[in-house]
Amino acid sequence: VVYQGGTGSPHWDHMTGDTVKFAAGQWVGLTPSGPPRCCELMAYDESSGNVVMFGGYDGPLGLQPLNDTWTYRGGTWTPVTPGVSPPLSASAGSMAYDSADGYTVLFGGTDCSRSNCTFLDETWTFSSGRWTKSSPLISPSPRAWASMAYDAANGYVLLFGGWGPQGATLDDTWSFHDGEWVQLDPAASPSPRAAAPVAYDPGSSRVVMVGGFNGSTSYGETWAYGALPGPTFAYPLVLAVSLAILATTVGLYLVVARNRARRQDRAR
Repeated sequence: VVYQGGTGSPHWDHMTGDTVKFAAGQWVGLTPSGPPRCCELMAYDESSGNVVMFGGYDGPLGLQPLNDTWTYRGGTWTPVTPGVSPPLSASAGSMAYDSADGYTVLFGGTDCSRSNCTFLDETWTFSSGRWTKSSPLISPSPRAWASMAYDAANGYVLLFGGWGPQGATLDDTWSFHDGEWVQLDPAASPSPRAAAPVAYDPGSSRVVMVGGFNGSTSYGETWAYGALPGPTFAYPLVLAVSLAILATTVGLYLVVARNRARRQDRAR
């Protein structure tokens, strides 16, 4: 698992390009570093064997959105120059690799670098070094920081919640497959939230989501989505913003990126 960039400053005035990988239960620094930024979108492209990185934020106070594309493989960061790219506002969107359709999916995003935030409801796919804007019949409403992961058991990309216009957090669930969005109606759903890390757990054949934030409340609960029934359970740390859930052969690792206590934990 590879992670790149971030900011160690509470004022978001210093971006790093550090590249690290997680293997055998440890984080290891890699060289060379990647382009400095925070809040970028990353996904592993199974078809090419590359990690794909899109956008993020840079500049004073981290307010300059980016829409460049990079790939990482074998210790090398390579800039990609596609003919077209998602807009700057897509930097705060959601991205996941769609194994069934063989491309990386990017949805939504927001640009708050001006006086008003602009939210997107666009869907883009990335394959063979090219971005393509999709034209589905229907789409989720405009949003940023939605939770999105590939659900291998059901064969589609799963999207939940996010942050919408006027500061409203959302609680709807959608699937994306073969170029189309479908709104789902699960029997139970988490309360509205954004920025909750999510990953597919091959051990239980379910998508697992932890934490999240609704603008005033940080959640410490865990939800699972899939055919197998299972109760929610409380995670022993209230999470404001987390980095990721890492699926491994021995369980799920939760990496906390921002909280009152900065720490790394493993949940199994």
